[in-house]
Amino acid sequence: MRRGVLAVLAIYLSALACYATKPTIDPETLTIEYWTRQIESKPEAHNLYWQRGSIYQSRGDYENAIADYSKAIEFADVYIPLIQCYRGDLYFKYASSLGGGAKANENYEKAIADYSAALAIDNSMPYSTCDRYLAYMGRGASRVALGRYEAAIEDYKGAIEAHPDFPHAYRDLANIYIKLGDYYGAIESYSGEIERARPFYPASPYIKRAELYELVGEYDKAISDAKTACEKYMGDCAMLKRLQNAN
Repeated sequence: MRRGVLAVLAIYLSALACYATKPTIDPETLTIEYWTRQIESKPEAHNLYWQRGSIYQSRGDYENAIADYSKAIEFADVYIPLIQCYRGDLYFKYASSLGGGAKANENYEKAIADYSAALAIDNSMPYSTCDRYLAYMGRGASRVALGRYEAAIEDYKGAIEAHPDFPHAYRDLANIYIKLGDYYGAIESYSGEIERARPFYPASPYIKRAELYELVGEYDKAISDAKTACEKYMGDCAMLKRLQNAN
């Protein structure tokens, strides 16, 4: 009996030891040199370029990352929208890092082209793993950078349609309406953001909407939003005090 109990205990401890053992990652696989050697042995394996490109991306080396993702797209047996989305993100980040100018605009255009190509794929097709919400958001941001506000509005509406419960597209849409002087459109968009705010969400949409209500002369609503931001969300109370003193 005792021997049986000991045997069961040994099995349990062995299983517990296996469960507690964490898998380790070979540090070498996180180096550019490792994946370069793999590519040299299999120069047309698209996944190897994807792996090396992701390391370049993590290091902020956008140009080399873009080159590798381009190779991954070229050598893939089937079209993979996810890689094109990732390359679109890289074009956008690279353009943003340039701080403006012709080269930045060229890369924003390339980002738009990649997002558009990924979005053109039917979601029911194999490998259509590009998140449409993120693709719309990325294309919208690229178009905003190029001053194409009307087209960007449609993209942010597309993002909202893809994931109506995510608040950030409403915020970005509101910012465009403000640029266009459409304050009521911005108010409506901030209202959408507020309705979908999760716990511990910042007070900024209430403050922004309060500013807009003040601009259009709806002071009671402005005070209400400023009060909510101040009390419920522990935001900046300076605006509430100013509005109360002015009215």
